[in-house]
Amino acid sequence: MDVFAVSLGKGLKMNKPKAGFNVAVDLRHYGDEIETLLRMLIINGKGIEINCSGLRNTLLNEPIPSVSIIVLYRELGVNI
Repeated sequence: MDVFAVSLGKGLKMNKPKAGFNVAVDLRHYGDEIETLLRMLIINGKGIEINCSGLRNTLLNEPIPSVSIIVLYRELGVNI
C-alpha cells in the first residue's frame, strides 16, 4: 500500500499519524488521481520530497512517497 498525504501548497507529503493528517492510498486504485497530482506538480515546476524515515518504520519499510510513486514520477519525465 502506498502512503502519502496531500498538503495544500506543499505537493505530496506524508505526516505522522499523531499529527492527524494521513491518507493511505493504493496506487492500483488511485493511480489516475496520483498521476494527475504529479503532472500538476510538474506543470507548476514543483518537486517532491523523498523522505527516507519510512525505511526505519516497520509498518512502511519504504521511503515516503513509496517507490512506486517515485517511479511513476520519474516515468512522467522528471529528473530526480
